[in-house]
Amino acid sequence: MDRVFSEISKILTYGEPLPPQIVPFRMLCIAIVVSYFMIVMPMNSQLAASTFLNPTVVVYAILILVIYLVSLRGIHLIKSAYILTLFFLSICWLLKGGSKGSISYFYLSTAGFSILLFRNTLRIVMFFLILLNYAALIFIEWRFPSLTVPFLSANDQYLDLVTGFVINVLITVPVIHLVVTSKKFRHKRNNVCQTFSIF
Repeated sequence: MDRVFSEISKILTYGEPLPPQIVPFRMLCIAIVVSYFMIVMPMNSQLAASTFLNPTVVVYAILILVIYLVSLRGIHLIKSAYILTLFFLSICWLLKGGSKGSISYFYLSTAGFSILLFRNTLRIVMFFLILLNYAALIFIEWRFPSLTVPFLSANDQYLDLVTGFVINVLITVPVIHLVVTSKKFRHKRNNVCQTFSIF
């Protein structure tokens, strides 16, 4: 298994010396695009959800794909991808049951990635940003419940919860495994100077 992830790391870096965060970032982008098109959208189609839900997923997945392709050209828009993800999750929170749906799972994994992808003060800022974002959504749901599109049946809710959990596992575990087993990450995490574009 470690050899497989080592080969994946080589593919994602194209053999170039890169800051250690770039490999998991690129893998995360690929995992998001593949899982959203192959799992999230078909499952959303089975739910009696808002008609805006799948178009929102399509736009987000395409933008993440563009960010990945831009990364291959040496421009690593990690902060932009993170902010975009928070914006996307906020919309989906309102369109997909709020706190009763699976979006909370995605907030949890995104909070973990804020620790993985950022450093120093920026790491703290991004971590607390997602906490504030989540708290704001809880407040909005409590104060203005009509803004949240509810599930029409318990079966829809359970399907969403199961699908959301599975997707988060499929996205999060391989990325964490890649980081843990990557020799490049272990040896260079304190030596490589990183510079990321903001927007």
